[in-house]
Amino acid sequence: MSKKHRKPLSSEDLEARAFHRKIRKVFCDMGFSYIATEDRTFPLGHRRIEIDAAYVKDNIILLCEDTVGKNKKSNSAHVLKKQEASAKIKEDQRGFLAWFGAQSPVAAKQIEEFGVSRIKVFSLYFSKYHGNWTSEDEARYSCLRLVPLRTLEYFHWMVQCIKRSAIYELYRYLGLKMRDVGMVSNRSEDSVFDAPIVYPTQFIGGDDRVRVVSFMISAEEMLKIAYVMRRDGWENSDVVYQRLIEKNKIKKIREFLYTNETTFYNNIIAVLPDSVKVDAPELAPRSIFSVTDDTQQWTKLLLPKDFNTVGIIDGQHRVYAYHEGVKYEDKVSKLRRKLHLLVTGIVFPSSMSEQEKRKVQSKIFVDINGNAKPVDAGLLLHIGKMQAPLADTSIAQDVIDWLNRDGLFEDKFQESRLSSAKLRTASIVKFALRYLVAIEPVEGKGSFIRYWKGDIDALKNEDMDAKKSYVTYCAKSLNDYFLSIKKIFDKDWNWEGGDTLLPSVVVINGFLLALSKVLLKEKPQTTEYYLERFKKLKIDFSKKKFKYRSSQYHKFAQQIVKDAWGDDYL
Repeated sequence: MSKKHRKPLSSEDLEARAFHRKIRKVFCDMGFSYIATEDRTFPLGHRRIEIDAAYVKDNIILLCEDTVGKNKKSNSAHVLKKQEASAKIKEDQRGFLAWFGAQSPVAAKQIEEFGVSRIKVFSLYFSKYHGNWTSEDEARYSCLRLVPLRTLEYFHWMVQCIKRSAIYELYRYLGLKMRDVGMVSNRSEDSVFDAPIVYPTQFIGGDDRVRVVSFMISAEEMLKIAYVMRRDGWENSDVVYQRLIEKNKIKKIREFLYTNETTFYNNIIAVLPDSVKVDAPELAPRSIFSVTDDTQQWTKLLLPKDFNTVGIIDGQHRVYAYHEGVKYEDKVSKLRRKLHLLVTGIVFPSSMSEQEKRKVQSKIFVDINGNAKPVDAGLLLHIGKMQAPLADTSIAQDVIDWLNRDGLFEDKFQESRLSSAKLRTASIVKFALRYLVAIEPVEGKGSFIRYWKGDIDALKNEDMDAKKSYVTYCAKSLNDYFLSIKKIFDKDWNWEGGDTLLPSVVVINGFLLALSKVLLKEKPQTTEYYLERFKKLKIDFSKKKFKYRSSQYHKFAQQIVKDAWGDDYL
């Protein structure tokens, strides 16, 4: 009797499996148990629904849906169907949990242990090719947590670096507090630390509204309450400034801990919540801002005990080397509880804006790291954007963000070190785009500001509506410009690879600098106008024949202007 041969999986099926495995690895490495739900259906009205996968830890259940479909229309139908299913589950959580518990002994045990009312269910939706979710999408599919691809890649990196301890950042992403996870507890709302040093304001210098305090905390507790505002993470990109954690650095520091069994003597620099208090014998606890310069009387620091309350500015690798992992865990688990870290905490008053706070934090970060390992160029640009939001490089980054969300350049710029996009944002911003969007144009370079009809005075006064209007004007003008390039050189507009250099920094920067030259003579034009101009170009973008390399942006720009507009524009 002949054996039955399985039908070979299609490339899309293989891609779907790989994407599914990546999601599974993230949650399992954080300590969740995988519950197989594929091919099992839950009744939803007159039909039945299938959940791609589920994960359980304590009283938290994650229901995960994923797709590798590239068609936006079918993806919209798919996410709408999952939204309806999630709404039904939310509406009848008790009925869903009864079904869910029957699918797995692990699920049944967790539901029984914590009780239906204590269980928290999250529905997560992952799309490999539709990751730029808008606020309108989030409102429309409000029963789902729409997870951008860059967020999945970020968590995938974090579990590779710090294993199970990455779960605390997931809790932050999901908006969970310590009181939400596990059993209901009568734990104190504060962590108490003995003998803190509250520094007099005249010892510190700088902004006298800011207070500074030093104290020691166990590595185990620090892991639970700490967070880092990483540029490559999932948060709002306008207020984050730190670099991605490094796997090899974590590994080396963990080896040091294992071998030497000693703590680190240099301080962790962190931001504490403004609700921090100090206490002393025979004195009532009070705000740190009411402490006088007679600091010797203060013997206790009262710090809110919750996930993600202490923001690390410097020292993330020293903290996360204590992570709950696999290698050396037998000894490190004991050191995590025993050894303490010296923390210098900065406390900002509640009256201070988030923008002001981030400016101070990012300056401290740059001051500390200025002579250490070189900070990534993209990160430095982003920090500069926080310090000076109207600088030409800052506005250029906003334009890049706009272009990267939708349209011709969707997902084409590298927003993160984890991104596989072709174009390095820093190179585009620093060497070409900054001139096109500058509020104060550079001599010999044309800028869109000359032709924008908005309120320039409001823009210069950092009015956010005016800035948004100007950024949109610049981005739409560029989209029209590059649409003509795509139409003329359609066979070379290939971002998947192949024998073409059109999707490269040297080409994109060349066209940007050419436009900057043209704007000295005329206003931004329509796609149809540029089509007529670019029909005159005879350029071979193949890797062997394209003659401009590396940083020869200006030479390429001169050729474009000369051939398409003539010598009068040079």
